[in-house]
Formats: sequence, C-alpha cells, structure tokens
Amino acid sequence: MERWHCIDKRQLKLYALDFDDLLMKAVELFRNSKDTLGKYHSRYLHIMVDEFQDTNLVQYELIKKLGGKKRNICVVGDPDQSIYSWRFADLRNILSFEKDFPKAKLVLLEQNYRSTKSILETASHVISTNQMRKPKELWTDNEEGELTNVVETYTEQEEAQFVVSEVEKLAKEDRAKLGDCAVMYRTNARKLFSASEIALVALISSCMTAPCHIHICIKFQLTFVNAMPPFHPYPANVIIG
Repeated sequence: MERWHCIDKRQLKLYALDFDDLLMKAVELFRNSKDTLGKYHSRYLHIMVDEFQDTNLVQYELIKKLGGKKRNICVVGDPDQSIYSWRFADLRNILSFEKDFPKAKLVLLEQNYRSTKSILETASHVISTNQMRKPKELWTDNEEGELTNVVETYTEQEEAQFVVSEVEKLAKEDRAKLGDCAVMYRTNARKLFSASEIALVALISSCMTAPCHIHICIKFQLTFVNAMPPFHPYPANVIIG
C-alpha cells in the first residue's frame, strides 16, 4: 500500500493519469457535468463494444453513460470466453446486458468454422458445467476429426516438456517430420523450450498499436503478418474493444 500511495502522489505531482484513472475520471466528469455528457450524446450516435465479456464495472458504466440517451449500443462477446477476472473483468456485465437494455436484440452465433466436431463436443461438454453462462448449442459442418486427448500438467515446464516429447515421438515413429510440426500460442513462452534440442524459430510481430502475438515453430519457416487492420474512426461512432 505504501508503494501504491507513492505512485499516486507521483502521478498527482506530474499531472499524470494511468489507464484506470482515465476511465474513472471520464465517468466522474459525465456524472457531474450534464452539459459535457450532452455534447458527447450529440457527437456519438452509436456505441460498439467488442470482447464485452472482458469489460470491468467502470468500463460498463462509461458505456452506459455514453449510450444511455439514444441506447444505440451494440456489444459483442461470449461469456464462455471470459478469462480476465484476475484483472477485474466482470462477467456480470454481459450476463445482465439484456436486463439493463430490455429492447436489445440477441443474436447467437453458434456455427463454428475452425474446429472439428470432436473438439467442439469436448469443449461444449466442459463449459456446460459453468453455472454463470447463457446456454447455446455450438455446431459445425467440419469433419468429425480425431478424438481429443486431455493431458493434465502441473507446471508450465511440464507442459512444454510434454509438447516436446510428443513431437520427438512423432518423428521417431516416422508419423511426422519435424518440419511438419509447429507449436503456436499467444504468449511468449520461448524460454520454456530453451532446454530442448529441437530448434525453434521465433517470429515476433512488433506493433505499438496492436497486441503482440508470438508464434514458435519447430524447424519450420513461417511468415507472420499482423492481421490487425488500420482503424479509421468515424465521427458518429465509438468502437471500444
């Protein structure tokens, strides 16, 4: 707490705000100044929010303040993909949205284009035990696919070693070449594989305006292009995501 107060005092001295401060100050401004809020109501006709399941209470309050008058709010999200509660994302935001906006139209996107039927059935079975969710029936036109294997590991190192062992096993049994294998993930875990004799190629997308995605490939050249399109803001819309 002492360090936190030091940081807070330092920010005040420098007239600086962090990301959370910007959100809270904006909400505070709209609460205390109806004239200011009215100007933003006139400026922004539509509010669009992506990854809504990952919003926190302050973000949701800001969304309701901006779109509360015209109530032209569109949110996109999936309660089953809410994984950021550790940084105060509140699942209740998306679960209570229809209650807060009774005239909202719910559109379920239940067709899956990526996974096989086997993977989809396994995932649906696991997530169905979650009590805080909205029911939906996912389906796919893809092939049945191989049966899924569930492997339990207790540390990141064990997980990495398992992956390496499986790749070595495939190569040893002539079921696949090393050049045909790739390990892809969304976080920088290269150090977990550093002890392995299998050569790794790390391709890093460095972009200041988009999340950094790192793909680790096993003896396999991969060209990685950041797929985030340039954002062209429109005066009458707000996109939060």
